[in-house]
Amino acid sequence: MGSNWVGVKVFANDKVALISPSFDEKSLSLVKSALAVETLPVDVISSELHGVMIAGNNKGVLFPWNVDDDDLSEVKKSYDLNVGQLQTNYTALGNLILANSFFALVYEGFDRETVRQISDVLDVEVERGRIGQYTTVGSLAVVTDRGLALPPSVSDEEAKELEQKFKVRGDTATVNIGFNYLRLGLVANSFGALAGEASTGPELVSIERALALNQQRDLPSLGLSLSSQFITNELRATTSHLRGKRKSGRWVLRSCFRKVRGSNQRKTCH
Repeated sequence: MGSNWVGVKVFANDKVALISPSFDEKSLSLVKSALAVETLPVDVISSELHGVMIAGNNKGVLFPWNVDDDDLSEVKKSYDLNVGQLQTNYTALGNLILANSFFALVYEGFDRETVRQISDVLDVEVERGRIGQYTTVGSLAVVTDRGLALPPSVSDEEAKELEQKFKVRGDTATVNIGFNYLRLGLVANSFGALAGEASTGPELVSIERALALNQQRDLPSLGLSLSSQFITNELRATTSHLRGKRKSGRWVLRSCFRKVRGSNQRKTCH
C-alpha cells in the first residue's frame, strides 16, 4: 500500500476489511495479514477513501447516501451485518462517527433523525459531541472492542469519560511522527492494527498499548479466544528498542500487531 494514510483507505471491523477494487495483491495481502479478516472490494462512488466514507462497528456498517445499492449487495449478502445508507448530505462518515460494539460518539451537527439512523444500524447508544474542541470525532481517535487510542490533546477527565462510554480502556497515541488525527494514519480491529509507514517505533508501541493488542483479554461478546501470537508485516519506523534491519538510514521494521487465534507464542520477523 505504501502510504502514511492507511486509515483513509481502509474500513475494518472484526468481520471484514472494506477496500477499493483498485487495491493490488500486495496491498490486499498486507491488510489481510495485519487485521486477520477477509478483504472485500467495494466501489464507494469511485473513490479510494473507504476509511473516510464508511463508518461502523461489529454490528453494522454505514455508507453515504450516494453509494449505489448494487455496490452494497455483496456486503449484505456475505456478512452478518446491518448495512445502511445514512440519509444526510454529509458523506465523510468515517470522519464523523466513532463507534465500537458498545457506543457511538458522532458529529454534533447531526440532527435527531440521523442519530436515530446511526443507532438503528449500529445497534448502540449514540451521543453527539466533540473530542476536545474538535467536531470530527471519527478522524481523531480509533476505537475497537478491545481499546481506545486518543490524541494527546485529550484531557484525563475526558479520556476517562470516553473509556466508560465505550467500555474499554484507552491511552494516548500519535501516528506518522506526531500526527494527532489518528484515524487517518491508522486502521485497527480487535485482532490487529496497520499504521502509516512514517510511524515511529515508540508510536507503534503506544498504539499497541492503547488498543490492548499486547494483552490477553476475554471478550465473551465476540466469542473469541484472544490468547494468541503477534504476527508481523512491513511498516517503517525509527526505533531503538525493536529489532529490525537498518536500510538507507532508517529501520525497516516488520511489525503490525496482529492477533491470531489459538496460540500463546510471539514471533519476530527476520
